[in-house]
Amino acid sequence: MKLGFTLYNFHSVIKTLDDLDSVLARLEEMGVDTVQVSGIGHLSNYEVAKLCKKHNMEVCVTHLSFDRIVNDTDAVIDEHKALGCKTVGIGSIGEEYRGEDGVKKFAEALAPVVAKLKAAGMNFAYHNHHFEFMRYPNGKTGYEMLTELEPELISFIFDTHWAQTGGVNPASYIRKLGKRISVCHFKDYRIVVDGEGDYVRDFAEIGTGNLDLDDCYRACRDTGIEYIIIEQDSTPLDVFESARISWENLKKIAERNS
Repeated sequence: MKLGFTLYNFHSVIKTLDDLDSVLARLEEMGVDTVQVSGIGHLSNYEVAKLCKKHNMEVCVTHLSFDRIVNDTDAVIDEHKALGCKTVGIGSIGEEYRGEDGVKKFAEALAPVVAKLKAAGMNFAYHNHHFEFMRYPNGKTGYEMLTELEPELISFIFDTHWAQTGGVNPASYIRKLGKRISVCHFKDYRIVVDGEGDYVRDFAEIGTGNLDLDDCYRACRDTGIEYIIIEQDSTPLDVFESARISWENLKKIAERNS
């Protein structure tokens, strides 16, 4: 398996191409060689591709809006060719594609797009949050309905934190989906006290929260998943210190479970 980061972790400090150049240089110094391009959509993917090549970064997946994927497919394909990336990802879907009827509409809208992607040697991947694990009157969750779509139509960017928030066991789901997962997002989960004195869930650096990421790693290993990508939506720490902690702990998880 290849380990890396999503650039979304650094979106707060990437405003320009020079910023991205600096971030990639720091990741390269850490020994990172795989990234996901997301959270920096204001930058040209052609210029992003040049910087990724400069710093010897493989781009394993992206996050784009569904509107762009559907209505600007040819340009999306060209950008992914420049990035050397075979997986076009979506970060989330709108309300119109949620629920029993929504999943059907989503599949119908996706089918002609995926046909174009497949012809270009690419595939489509869906990133989950927690709302997909809501159960509907038909007895199924939204995520279950998504997994019932044809494997040729959809693969998955599986997010461990959001699966846990949605009330399912992340490692069990990884084993269930297996190689339908193009990329697995490792995102840890902790409980903190908020400003109102309530106990709430929060994002955590890898290895500092409550998720059994060792078991998640073994599930990825045993099912042949190719990429594990660190994603953390927010942190009270400096983003580079946060990244260092997560990277060192993920390497330790990999070492003891290989």
